[in-house]
Amino acid sequence: MDHAAKPPLIDQEPHLFFAELLGEIGAGKVLDVACGQGGFTGILKESLHDYTQIIGVDLSPEILEQARDNLADSDILFEEQDAAALKFPDAVFDLVGCAFSLHHLPEPHRSLAEMRRVLKPGGVLLVVEMYRDHLTNTQQTESLVHHWAAEIDTALGISHNQTFTRQKILEMIRPEEWTEASLFDLAELSFDPKGEGITRHVLETIDRVLKKAEPLPDYPAFHQRAEVLRQRVVEVGTHISTRLVMLAKK
Repeated sequence: MDHAAKPPLIDQEPHLFFAELLGEIGAGKVLDVACGQGGFTGILKESLHDYTQIIGVDLSPEILEQARDNLADSDILFEEQDAAALKFPDAVFDLVGCAFSLHHLPEPHRSLAEMRRVLKPGGVLLVVEMYRDHLTNTQQTESLVHHWAAEIDTALGISHNQTFTRQKILEMIRPEEWTEASLFDLAELSFDPKGEGITRHVLETIDRVLKKAEPLPDYPAFHQRAEVLRQRVVEVGTHISTRLVMLAKK
């Protein structure tokens, strides 16, 4: 199979897409790597047909506390762990997921190797990662905001790279080395890119990220770019960058 060939774009609300993709999977023991505030961990909980345990790991204690608050009524366990040096034995998980996080990891290749190590033979790997090329004009708005935020995080000493190209993601996840690897390109382009909800969300994100930049020497430059981004959000609109999704068996 030519994994580099880009399949038709799937334009669907992500929760519906993952409900269909994962709805028949009895996952057993599940690991969500670099889980952040638990957004995708919650999608796994909602979408999988069943599971015995879900564990989310992240390196930031503060973010893990937010994840616990966001999923306070769930049975999900959150642990502080480095994605590049997981503290689990070999072959203990039935499903390992990593969503929207590869570009946040200092050592993505090593982290992917760790995900494979802790996955049982026949287990399922699920990777979801947005990419920066092949985007519409409205998607480029989100990508520009994201990359500006990544520069601020990097200046603050926080690991946050620009999003990768689609080809670079393929080179990292290596679908040809997995069994029954399926690739999907997921977008959500049907809503109004200048709608009140998305516009407010992105403008609030810009304000929040800019506040983080206040101690930096380059704050005036970051502030100037924020104004340009705000104008673009209003004039052009915003759609989220397309995500490359891989579902594969070990």
